[in-house]
Amino acid sequence: MKKSKKILICVGVFLLLLLITWGICETAGSDYYNYQGYVLDMKEDNNGNTVIVTLCGNKESNFTLKWYSRVKLAEDKKNFAVGDLVKLSTTRFSDTNIKKIFVDYGYSTEGKLVYVKEFTDRPYILATDPKTNIMYFFDFNIDNDIQNFEGIKTGDTVRIYHQYPISNNTISALGNAVKLISDSSTNGLTEEELKFIEEKGYTLK
Repeated sequence: MKKSKKILICVGVFLLLLLITWGICETAGSDYYNYQGYVLDMKEDNNGNTVIVTLCGNKESNFTLKWYSRVKLAEDKKNFAVGDLVKLSTTRFSDTNIKKIFVDYGYSTEGKLVYVKEFTDRPYILATDPKTNIMYFFDFNIDNDIQNFEGIKTGDTVRIYHQYPISNNTISALGNAVKLISDSSTNGLTEEELKFIEEKGYTLK
């Protein structure tokens, strides 16, 4: 067998093994993500990479999209934007570089946080529907972790992030993140809001 033919066979075997290895890596653990959060901001670093600032619970994190990062959009989703819900896994040797990322629709609601005596294990959110201007009141859990609300007081304005839409028919909601917008020294609760809470049968804590 000619030397050139042997070289071609070796190269072919090498490429085949490379293709098999790539296929295994591409499909292995395809449903595994080690982080879930909401995109607060998207910016560019000094190397031209996209950095996403995310929020999970009450903690912000920075993750970098590299050339090898695999991005998958949810069905019918056309782009990747601030406010999206992201699930991602990082590369083996870095906690910041994204190996793969799944981008889905995310939702957020802005309202005032309220603690009531009737429930001590979770806060309530007092919000107003922007379309109907109707006020509504619902309890809000972030994976049952009350520590995510530490330092936030009754009357503080917060933005809560959740996977599914919330309306004035919502009684209870489970979310993933909360961000303080302004403290009660700026806004507080109005007389109308206090009356609304009282009519619901709750007492401020």
